[in-house]
Order: sequence, then C-alpha cells, then structure tokens
Amino acid sequence: MDVEFTVEEDVVIVVAWIDVLTTPSVEGVDRPARNIWHQVHSKSKQAIRIRVGGVQRDVKLYVSLQGRLIIYVPPALITADMDIPPFRFYECYLLMKDAFDEYNPSRLYRRAP
Repeated sequence: MDVEFTVEEDVVIVVAWIDVLTTPSVEGVDRPARNIWHQVHSKSKQAIRIRVGGVQRDVKLYVSLQGRLIIYVPPALITADMDIPPFRFYECYLLMKDAFDEYNPSRLYRRAP
C-alpha cells in the first residue's frame, strides 16, 4: 500500500499521535486525536497507522545521525553551507523532539571530550 501524504497531513498525524500519548484519557471527552480521520479524510486508517510507523522509524534514524554529529564532529566543522539534503519529516521531528526525549538528540547524546 503506497499512499502519498502531504507535509500538512504528516504534521496533523504527528500532532494527533503526540496527543494520544501525552494527554490522559477522560471518558466522555473527545480529544483532537480522535478526530484525526476527519482531518486526513482522504486516507484510510490503515494507511495512517502505517505512515505513523514510518515517520517514527525515519525520525529515530535522523535523531541517531544527529547524535553521531554531536558526538564525533567538532562544532567548527559543522557549517550552515554544508550540502545536506532536507529531511522529509523535519516538521514532524521538531514536534516529536519537543514532546519526547527519545526524539531529541541533544538530550540523548553528549559531545565527546
């Protein structure tokens, strides 16, 4: 199943996923995550579940690579003009790193002495 998602749909899905994991459930209250299917109405529930798993996997890999930069590359060698391809889930990464330590390389890794 190969379903295309826009950046905006990815962000909606990640915000809902974070909401599900961080908001205590209150019976009778409809959280925003419960309405995810309406916000990404053109996608099936299965496609969304698969997408969340793919986003999680790719963001974890990105965090791991960022961590290796933090540990092994001297700050003087990291420059803004480095030709690094854009990360397709960057907006999702920003949301996830603020919500969970496991997605924040600066909280997981320390620079080598």
